[in-house]
Amino acid sequence: MHSLLIVGVTGLVGSSLIREAQRYHLPRPIKALSRSADPSLSRDGISYMKGDALKKDSLGTAFDDNPDVVSAVGILIDHSEDGKGYQRMNRDTAVNMADMMVSKYDGDRRCLVYFSIANTPPPMLISDQYLQSKREAENVLLSDKYKDKVRVVIMRPGIIYSYSRRMTVLPVALGLIVSHFLFNPIRAYLPSSTHFMIDRPLTDTDISHAVYKALEDEQVEGVCDVDRIRTLAREWADKHQ
Repeated sequence: MHSLLIVGVTGLVGSSLIREAQRYHLPRPIKALSRSADPSLSRDGISYMKGDALKKDSLGTAFDDNPDVVSAVGILIDHSEDGKGYQRMNRDTAVNMADMMVSKYDGDRRCLVYFSIANTPPPMLISDQYLQSKREAENVLLSDKYKDKVRVVIMRPGIIYSYSRRMTVLPVALGLIVSHFLFNPIRAYLPSSTHFMIDRPLTDTDISHAVYKALEDEQVEGVCDVDRIRTLAREWADKHQ
């Protein structure tokens, strides 16, 4: 069984992946990488490692054993001085990881799970560069450059919520669940700018289960929309009950 490298482990998705791995006592060795990781916290098959996904020379040790990779790093709001934070954090980090995986290719395609987004609110709420940077990353990762050496899985969820972290998102998520049931039947007749209100929110637990299913199942590849993510999560949970 390949080891798993989670990049962006301090965020909602990364921390949930760690939590579920411990909850189910998964045998896969996990390396948890972030710029602020504390190696002294390593325990129970989980090794915390410091590294910067923007700097390939800081990733060498993390990729030594050619792991599967989950890219959960990214930003929602760009506070950079040059206005290029979206491209660096949402696109370039993932491309760096794919390049590292290609450099370690040994004839067996490892899996790279990249977190994108289904739809976003209008630019007045979130810059359209956010979605653009995600789609740019998708296009690069799904290009011919990687397809023969990396099995790329693109997760496109809507809002992700948790019952244990970021509780302020919970009321919004519950409202969007209601909106999903009301408007999803007529989705095709609504403008695309409203689709973010129709995408069903998913819990961080469902997201984690879908990721572990994608890692296990070599038939999972390419873009996974919200419905596909829910299906993967159910399949994994059923198997591991």
